[in-house]
Amino acid sequence: MAAAAEGSMREGGWERMIAAFPSEKMKTAVKSALALTLAYLIPFSQGWEQASTAVIAIIVISTTDTGAASYLKGFFRIVGTLTGAAAGMALIAWLPQDRMLYLVILSLLVTFFMYLSFAYQGDTTIFFLTALTMMMVFDSGNVDDIFLYGVERTFMTMFGVVIFTLVGLLLWPQKREEGKFLVKMPSMTFHWLDPDSFRKALTTFMVFWGATLLWIHFNPPGGFLLVSLATSLTLMTAVSPVKPSMLIVAFSIGFLFATFAYILVLPNVHDGWTLALFLFLYALFGYYVFKPMLALFFLLGIPIMNLQNEMFFHFGLFLNTLFIFYLFLFVLLFFYYIPFPTQPERLFLQLQRRFLLLAGWMKEKEGFKERYARKYLMPTLQKMKVWASQIDYGYFRLDAAKVTAFLEGAEAYARSLLENDAKKAETAEKTFEEGLKTIDFDRLRESRF
Repeated sequence: MAAAAEGSMREGGWERMIAAFPSEKMKTAVKSALALTLAYLIPFSQGWEQASTAVIAIIVISTTDTGAASYLKGFFRIVGTLTGAAAGMALIAWLPQDRMLYLVILSLLVTFFMYLSFAYQGDTTIFFLTALTMMMVFDSGNVDDIFLYGVERTFMTMFGVVIFTLVGLLLWPQKREEGKFLVKMPSMTFHWLDPDSFRKALTTFMVFWGATLLWIHFNPPGGFLLVSLATSLTLMTAVSPVKPSMLIVAFSIGFLFATFAYILVLPNVHDGWTLALFLFLYALFGYYVFKPMLALFFLLGIPIMNLQNEMFFHFGLFLNTLFIFYLFLFVLLFFYYIPFPTQPERLFLQLQRRFLLLAGWMKEKEGFKERYARKYLMPTLQKMKVWASQIDYGYFRLDAAKVTAFLEGAEAYARSLLENDAKKAETAEKTFEEGLKTIDFDRLRESRF
């Protein structure tokens, strides 16, 4: 009887394993890889140019938004793309000969939309695509056929968004709730006065002009693409605890894969199905093995190969494209440390001081201060947790368990303040202050790059 029960359990275990295959991680990787593959194959079959534009859009969207697909998300992304294209081409038509004034206004508009991306508590690609498309329709200062160039770039960006949305909806779609897809309008929640959003927006502005000066004075291969990539990807590097040095490592691994494929694989690809298989397996490996942020930079190895309908192999051109990607990564690395150091330990200390300030405002109960603190106290604590997880405790000789206990005490203290429970807040504050004394935060102030 025991043997029968054990056999039944084993059968149930196998059934659960089979039911759980493929995993959610594998499903997401397969869907993203399929969308990327189709973004090349469909334009190639129709003779369209700029397929890499659609691919870059898919890579960015798939690695920055891991939520469930919906028609509403796709719609808003198309709206963002069209808004950016309209604004970008209108700006070019207004200032066709005044390049410097154009760049000044463009930088301000891009910074504004990137600020919206930082402040918005939802799908940030809506505003991100607006900023990206505004830069993508600019053809390095050329005005000949600029309208057709902008339309083509816009169309291919929209094409990438549509392909990614449809694949996400049709392949392993999200289960229906009460017979309906989740199409509820998202609440437009912004943290307008968050200091971090202002800092990140200012960093975006400085990255734009740092990359622009490199483009103007050295005119590297790829032209304004350097500015577009460096500026748009500050959305990821400014909010992610992943260091640019790790992104460079991920990109270098992608470069090695791309070089191997460019020299040994692609010259032997002659059919559509073999190209599809190569692209799908390459993308599937990147999406499944790497975390989303690192996957983005690994997968940038695919656009570097400059895939075309009529493939032209030129290793010098391949290296020039590679140089562009490394150059914009250098720009991101430079502004990671200057002028706002973004090492995890320094950000943690800034947030700790802000948390203490907001908690004090909550206790004072003075109009605007209390309302501001009530809105930003918990978000500040959540950011503290994110950056605390990235601190090198061994280097700073700190006990990670004590920091964890400190954060738990801070959360209990914050909740008691938000609940307006004076007695509970008094007890939680004492526990929080005791935890504060157990950690030598001065060690985190040691200078380190």
